[in-house]
Amino acid sequence: MKSIFKWCPYTLAVQKCITLINGNNKIDKPKDSKIIGYKNGIKMGRNITLVGVFCPFFWYTLISGKSTTIILMNAMHSGIVIVIGILVMLLSYLALLNYQNSNKNK
Repeated sequence: MKSIFKWCPYTLAVQKCITLINGNNKIDKPKDSKIIGYKNGIKMGRNITLVGVFCPFFWYTLISGKSTTIILMNAMHSGIVIVIGILVMLLSYLALLNYQNSNKNK
């Protein structure tokens, strides 16, 4: 059960906020911080997608049997969030590939 909460996007967001509030934002940057940045972009896209998939508003309306229009509205909202997350992942992945290929050619 603990591993499920470890990957929950809401848990990750709360952990980031606590880290910033405590002032523990000092991170040693490795030699190639661009690659780390692109990989973090991929992870951020994954987390955004998970927020869309596990949106509590959508699941509450679906399980509680609300009207079809309300369910469709929440489904469209969740779908938009999922698409945004996939786009962030895709753009970060393409940028990472482009950066790695440009470094191979040097």
